[in-house]
Amino acid sequence: MPEQGIAITDGTLKLVLADDRVRVQQGELKGSSGRIVVSGEAQLKTAGGLTLTFEKFAVTTAAIAA
Repeated sequence: MPEQGIAITDGTLKLVLADDRVRVQQGELKGSSGRIVVSGEAQLKTAGGLTLTFEKFAVTTAAIAA
């Protein structure tokens, strides 16, 4: 997501699908100096929730051209 200043370099995302639900079994995305931990579940027919926990994750800023 470079337009938001987030550069993910590696990671693992394991999902469990059961009926109309998806659950994060394991989720970790790595950046240059930290990681994002992903957890939660969602029902595919309605809104759900996922939690992203940023741990020492560097965010870059992009210059905006006028």
